[in-house]
Amino acid sequence: MKKSKKRILVIRHGESIWNVLRQQYPGEEERYHPRMWTIDCDITDRGVQQARRAGEHLASEIDGIDLFIVSPLRRALQTAHLVLETLPYEPKKVLISKDVSEVMLDPCDIGSSPERLSKEFPEWDFSHLEESWWYGGLSSEETLAQMKERNGLENEEAAKTRIGSLVAFLRQIESGNILIVCHGDLIWGITSCQKKGEAWGLRAENGEVIDITSYIDPEHSGEST
Repeated sequence: MKKSKKRILVIRHGESIWNVLRQQYPGEEERYHPRMWTIDCDITDRGVQQARRAGEHLASEIDGIDLFIVSPLRRALQTAHLVLETLPYEPKKVLISKDVSEVMLDPCDIGSSPERLSKEFPEWDFSHLEESWWYGGLSSEETLAQMKERNGLENEEAAKTRIGSLVAFLRQIESGNILIVCHGDLIWGITSCQKKGEAWGLRAENGEVIDITSYIDPEHSGEST
């Protein structure tokens, strides 16, 4: 029997202010320095260009989007907005989902309230998000205070559980083009597996488009038969 075509693509958000700071201050001891407190930061001018190039690539790669899933972090939302501006079609359904937010490790992974997001991105629905929807459920100030003490971070077990639920959700979708705008560590987690006892996965560049169908649902990878 011929299977309905299903493709799952991810885009890592365009370069953010945090990405630039980490290039300038790469040491682990710098990670929670006050100069790095870039809560829910913007993408850079370079990130804007990366997002637009990603949209141009998608326009030639797929002829439509059936489900568009976007992280509620602003760097992903800004990227998604720019991608859609570039595409010649609108997605059939948009889902803003905290399940595709970044693994909570850094100040930039603390989000913004649904009220703020609704004002900045009025075209999308954020009403289903909690006030402090990010990992831990504390306010941004409380979360940052915990981070300074290396507490309140999303541990490996919690991240694996969240990513496992996301993969299960994606597997239930029978067909169509699914596009996810998300983050580097999340993409690594989705695509990681065990090889010779060591975990490995795909390290996406900012603005990179990757087809992850074979990692989620191998029977749908390649051409339908």
